[in-house]
Amino acid sequence: MSENGSAPLLISVPEAARLLSIGKNLCYEMIAAGTLPSIKIGRRRLVSVAGLQVWIAQQCGVGDQTAGVVSLTPAERKE
Repeated sequence: MSENGSAPLLISVPEAARLLSIGKNLCYEMIAAGTLPSIKIGRRRLVSVAGLQVWIAQQCGVGDQTAGVVSLTPAERKE
């Protein structure tokens, strides 16, 4: 959750890796290969929470439907 109580729109690669239960390096490799959607803002590479939900649903064979809400508690959002 962000400071205003709403879920973040973008998360860092380490946060995405934690949500996917994979290593940070594998997550960066998937982004570099174009497997995992991400955007670059300045020098930071970020993953869209909505895009991640759609990607997960597609990987599970659900099509374009979004999966359940993906969010991190403040304790999980440490970088």
